[in-house]
Amino acid sequence: LVVATSGTTGTPKGAQLTAAALRASGDATHERLGGPGSWLLALPAHEAGIYAVAFSADGTRLATAARDKTAKVWDAGTLDPLARLDRAAGGHTHSVNALLWLGDTLVTCGDDKRIVAWK
Repeated sequence: LVVATSGTTGTPKGAQLTAAALRASGDATHERLGGPGSWLLALPAHEAGIYAVAFSADGTRLATAARDKTAKVWDAGTLDPLARLDRAAGGHTHSVNALLWLGDTLVTCGDDKRIVAWK
């Protein structure tokens, strides 16, 4: 299995994981959790690590913030993407580290030292 890296040292690269490495990761997770777990949510959401997740107050939307300089909004019921909030849309030029909902407004902050309010 080849997994894309986040590119923290420059350009993202592919890291090859062997079957033994995947098995060891699963075994370590099983041991740490004290038994089998269950998936709550799996999002192929971002090109780099997700730093924050927040549900809207009414529970209908889910927002994610990530190292790939984007925030994304999802339908909480279907997990369909609703919006990609990126530099082209007036967003961040560096990682998006935190977010919160204020009513219908999503507020994000990032490594570019900016706070952006999205309507």
